[in-house]
Amino acid sequence: MSTEARGIVYLVTGGCGFLGQHLLQVLLEKEASVTEIRLFDKQINSSLNDHSTERVKVVLIQGDITDYYSVLEASRGADLVIHTASLVDVWHKVPETVIHAVNVQGTENVIKACVENSIQYLIYTSSMEVVGPNVKGDPFIRGDEDTVYNVCHEMPYPRSKAKAEKLVIEANGNKVLLLT
Repeated sequence: MSTEARGIVYLVTGGCGFLGQHLLQVLLEKEASVTEIRLFDKQINSSLNDHSTERVKVVLIQGDITDYYSVLEASRGADLVIHTASLVDVWHKVPETVIHAVNVQGTENVIKACVENSIQYLIYTSSMEVVGPNVKGDPFIRGDEDTVYNVCHEMPYPRSKAKAEKLVIEANGNKVLLLT
């Protein structure tokens, strides 16, 4: 069955988090061709089940982004993945290995699952931390994936997001169309 006939299936990693919940609202309001939105998260918010409509089924999937097979199974049959799952640690209380596992290995799992499941579209949410701090004070004007930034990442979170973004950019055009 074609995508047009069955409608579009979205998978949102980190779907029960702040950004994921807002994306759910936008997709429900603005995306006419969506028929299913899967919210994949380690912590499930069961009240999000109430957002299903006659037209769109909201499916909650509890899973761990660091577990490849969970990601692979959650993404099976999806047409587009929006990857928002990440671990932010502004208080420096989470071990760097855990941050790396979620932000870098989790992103790698999403990319591999997209390729294995022939999902052509991946939207990746990066972080402003990737382009800062700007050690020379150069102006930040309308940068994109090709803009080179003179940055020094001393903390685990921005380092992990920069590595994850690099993986996404390297995978672009590799059987998956990636949008950041």
